[in-house]
Amino acid sequence: MNFEVIYEFIKHFGDEIRTLKINLINKKSLKSNHYWLMAVIPKLKNLKILKLYKDHDSSKFGEDGFKFLSKAFAYFQKNGGKLEKLEILRKIENQSGDYLYPCLKSLPDLQSLSFNYFDLSTINCKAIGKVLSDFKFIRELNLSNSSLGSA
Repeated sequence: MNFEVIYEFIKHFGDEIRTLKINLINKKSLKSNHYWLMAVIPKLKNLKILKLYKDHDSSKFGEDGFKFLSKAFAYFQKNGGKLEKLEILRKIENQSGDYLYPCLKSLPDLQSLSFNYFDLSTINCKAIGKVLSDFKFIRELNLSNSSLGSA
């Protein structure tokens, strides 16, 4: 994947993008780790729906991925972005709840959260519960095809 081409596309058409679907790639295949998330997402000022997914064979997204995503969301919010829907397809990491809430706290305008085909650990459930109690605009929580694990 040529990120320079993607970055140039977003530089020219970023204001037109309302929905973005991103495959969370194994960081071992990236020289820049997940820095590209921090470089791309804040440029999409009119982004309303973000869909994060993993292919079946991808490895975990991990703590550093969430750190870059958290920074991306913070810059996005600072630049006037107001994400309304976040959709996460497939398990990102079993203990992602440790990073999930800090990542989402920069998105107070969220109206819809979707965790599809997700293995929800106790930590994930606590993070989702905290988001639901702290964010007054959330109107929809979709847990389709997700399961509650014991981790």
